[in-house]
Amino acid sequence: MIDSTTERNTEMSLSSATLLHSVALGPDSPPLLHTDAGGDPVGWAAGHRDALRAVVAEHGCVLVRGLGLADPADAEAVFRRLANS
Repeated sequence: MIDSTTERNTEMSLSSATLLHSVALGPDSPPLLHTDAGGDPVGWAAGHRDALRAVVAEHGCVLVRGLGLADPADAEAVFRRLANS
């Protein structure tokens, strides 16, 4: 039996290929992805951009936890990296 803590720990070392299968789907909640950006949230976002955009295209949104965004400037940099082609 795998509990939610084990699933979250497993999801922390994702590649883009497995990202789509690691999104937790639940009733009445947004799709959720637990990850570990390893101190580089902008680099993580850039490396997983296509997979994240595919999740959003399929589900309408995705909530990503574990990026380690320290301030609004970090959040802006991640959003810019995800939005730019």
